[in-house]
Amino acid sequence: MENTQIYNKRVPVCFQVAGATSNTEIGSTAESVFVVGNSEELGLWSPKQAVLLTRQGESDVWKGVVDIAEGFLLEFRYVVAMVAEPVYEGDKRGIVVSKWETNIKPRQLVVSADCNNETAIFGNYGNLERVGSGWLQGYSEVRLTLKNNSIHMWKSRDQKRRYQIKITPVDLRHRESTTSMIGVDDDDTDGSAGVQPMKGPFPDVEICVLTSDGDFVFRKQSQFGQLYNENDIVVFRAKTYHGQFLAFQVDFFLHNQWEPELFPQYAGFAYILPMNLKRMHGEKFIPITGVKHTPIGQLEVEFLVVRPLEGFEGSMEVCYNQHWKRRWRPLDVGHRGMGSYYNKQRIAVARENTVASLNWAGKHGADYVEFDVQLSRDEIPVVYHDFTVFITTKRRATRAEGGKVMDELYEIPVKDLTVRRLQLLKMKHVQDLQALDVDDMEVSGLVRQDSTTIDDWQPFPTLQDVLHRVNPHVGFNVEVKYPMHYQGGKAELDVEYFEKNDFVDRILTCVFSHAGKRRIVFSSFDPDTCIMLQLKQNKYPVMLLTQGYFGDKPGYLEPRARSPEICIRLAKCEKLLGLCMYAKDIKISPELVGMARSHKLVLFAWGVEENIEILNLKQMGFDAVIFDRINEYNDGAQQNIFLSEERDKMHGKLQEHGVLRQVSVASLKNSANNSLPGGSIDSQEHGMAHQSNLANVTDEAVGNLPEGRTDVQGQGMLHQVPVASQANGLLGDSTTQ
Repeated sequence: MENTQIYNKRVPVCFQVAGATSNTEIGSTAESVFVVGNSEELGLWSPKQAVLLTRQGESDVWKGVVDIAEGFLLEFRYVVAMVAEPVYEGDKRGIVVSKWETNIKPRQLVVSADCNNETAIFGNYGNLERVGSGWLQGYSEVRLTLKNNSIHMWKSRDQKRRYQIKITPVDLRHRESTTSMIGVDDDDTDGSAGVQPMKGPFPDVEICVLTSDGDFVFRKQSQFGQLYNENDIVVFRAKTYHGQFLAFQVDFFLHNQWEPELFPQYAGFAYILPMNLKRMHGEKFIPITGVKHTPIGQLEVEFLVVRPLEGFEGSMEVCYNQHWKRRWRPLDVGHRGMGSYYNKQRIAVARENTVASLNWAGKHGADYVEFDVQLSRDEIPVVYHDFTVFITTKRRATRAEGGKVMDELYEIPVKDLTVRRLQLLKMKHVQDLQALDVDDMEVSGLVRQDSTTIDDWQPFPTLQDVLHRVNPHVGFNVEVKYPMHYQGGKAELDVEYFEKNDFVDRILTCVFSHAGKRRIVFSSFDPDTCIMLQLKQNKYPVMLLTQGYFGDKPGYLEPRARSPEICIRLAKCEKLLGLCMYAKDIKISPELVGMARSHKLVLFAWGVEENIEILNLKQMGFDAVIFDRINEYNDGAQQNIFLSEERDKMHGKLQEHGVLRQVSVASLKNSANNSLPGGSIDSQEHGMAHQSNLANVTDEAVGNLPEGRTDVQGQGMLHQVPVASQANGLLGDSTTQ
């Protein structure tokens, strides 16, 4: 809320909060509590400018006093963060947010000399408890994942043993001159000589086990590490400001299942060096060295290095990252707009993933539209599903082929063509070569009818174009496409692809630059892409797409995308909004819904073909269903829910200001077209409008105002009623999504 009044007198405001820190929390000894808000004294929502509070003795109460102008409507939130003090030359002091209050409405206080700001409970106010996680701010996060039986010992005796694994971050700037490249002396028996733990605000490596029902949330490692069982998925994570100097020492201990309370025997060690992580994501085989300094095996490690989004600080004014309002009905999501173009053995009204298809879905009642985004050769986000296109060339056939001119198809990755070249392509179906372009006469008629341009019907629109040209009331489910591997080894795209950080950053930068107030949810089948989308920003929610066990296509090799149970644990562990689950999995295993709901996850469903399936999923409690041919399902009877909410709010505003007029639709259109610029509604009638005319008034008001506001002039007063969604567009009002 803006404060336009000028204030002079300043009065002390006391801030005190309890329940923010605990000795049992990870890194709690290094954490402090801050307050941030909408005044300059509280940093104008910048985490870097937040005000540090003081801990009161040994209690968990934190307190501070700040002088603020009297009469100011203060909005603020409490934040738990670590102060990253400089350790080495060139380091900068930083604030590392671990958690913060994410209720949509911040705390409020009118500043006065006698204002009473009592001790608050962290995250709990307005009858809600909402606490969100931090995001990457100047530092990186490294993920090391062990799966698919990662320990490969060479001797049969060692292969039969079970091992506990512990990973420690190591600072390569402190190797002793007598050590080898990996920092191990010849007479060392535990692999620890000549190396030093990484200093700074991130001393610990945290761990979770995604295959365990009770251990899938990140925690500290135990003294002798984690027992690695067959088929376990174990994830280690570490944060660092100095990735170029960060190595990891991996220690192996023999597990004694008969006497687990005894100290385990040391078995060997391995080192993961910065050079092993240079590609930012991938897999490496790391040699394991035994206590006698001979190689005894190798460790297969999947790694991911997540860099912060350059130039993104992250305002703490509002957060939708883990927020979802369940409305009076589940939401309808148009799959690629109006649906797959050739699905159900017939052509859709508009080609999938085009501006026209997305707008038509919104016009026929879609609350959100789902579409696919990848990068072109010039690294511009484009909307297209497949990773490749087929280029047709003409060639003269050989004498044996009849000597005629023939078409020849060449498969080319989308990533190898610039946006300009992609948009020049004449699209044909690869199976039957039937032209997919709508007939020119038909397009011309549709363009005149629907006030669109011919460009709206063409494939490969950029993400920027879609953000600007699709109705702003229609929410976006942006599926971020990154090629994955199938079981059996075949890849979705078997060529070198974009580095994953650069890929995700390009898409996020485009969204932050052009999304405005639009509601946006990100999703991806690739778990690492979801993790990156979540860690790099604090504004938009992220959902994991699950392929499931029962799909028609080959299964992904990645178990974190294939197994619904593991997907549920991963979404909870990474604090994602929820899951987009495959409908056939739900039909066969309906208990998955209860499992996901027990973790308070938002649920979308995809892969739905029949109307009865859509109804069944909604009755099961899904928050949204993604499906094709939304015009056939709704048949024009249902409107976009956010547009309906805006009209209801306009109704209330008009009644509140007493400016409803009894006008016919014809006179309303006349007034809108002839009296005020920009489609404003000018009513010169006197007296209150009848209830029956309200829908027409509000319909016309919303429909005729591209600027997103309604100017109603009556009785000499101009009232401005907001139409566009408030608070950055994820939510239909200031408290809901």
